[in-house]
Amino acid sequence: MDTKANQGFGVEASRKHGIVDFHTTQMLSSHGCFGQYLQSLRNWMSHCRDCRELTENAEHVLFRCGRWWRDGHALEVEVEESLDPHNIIGITLKKMSNWEAVKKFIGYV
Repeated sequence: MDTKANQGFGVEASRKHGIVDFHTTQMLSSHGCFGQYLQSLRNWMSHCRDCRELTENAEHVLFRCGRWWRDGHALEVEVEESLDPHNIIGITLKKMSNWEAVKKFIGYV
């Protein structure tokens, strides 16, 4: 996510609603608990502990990991749009209810 989602940082900074919290920052930066980031800091396996995908990063966890598929689908139903790494920032910024729904999903995941 850090390459695709970061393209939305300029737009995100001018938003009219929502507060960026700890988990949202981790998702936007792909830092924190993601194996790919932890591996860059020390000898850590970067694979996903849930599905064994070789690279565990924010994009994988939020959009591809089978563990979170149902929750991701419920989020898409709530915001009434399909989410992907290219549009999540725009959809999140569209309205406060989207912001809160995405923030809740990120915190849960």
